[in-house]
Amino acid sequence: MLPGAVASSKVMELDLLAVVPQHRRAGLGSALVAECETRLHAKGTRIVWGGVTDTTSSDGVAAFYLEAGLTVLSPGQPLPPFQGRTWVMPMAKPPVFWFWKKLA
Repeated sequence: MLPGAVASSKVMELDLLAVVPQHRRAGLGSALVAECETRLHAKGTRIVWGGVTDTTSSDGVAAFYLEAGLTVLSPGQPLPPFQGRTWVMPMAKPPVFWFWKKLA
């Protein structure tokens, strides 16, 4: 399993992906997402999802995930029920926004 990912059947949570500020906009984050997708798909994962917690740069992070081909949900919009299940603990503090992608 990849660091920062929590396994659950064919659905995985992408968590704690970051690039230090001085190396942003160099393609490192996109390469990390692409590598995660490749490895997870090879292991049978069909959906990746995650949430962005309180951050002053959430607009930039949303743009990053959109550019990486993920669906970014509006603030307050819940994740869809992947495989008929809710993937977020009911008492968890909601993030600024959720993102997800169905892997091909």
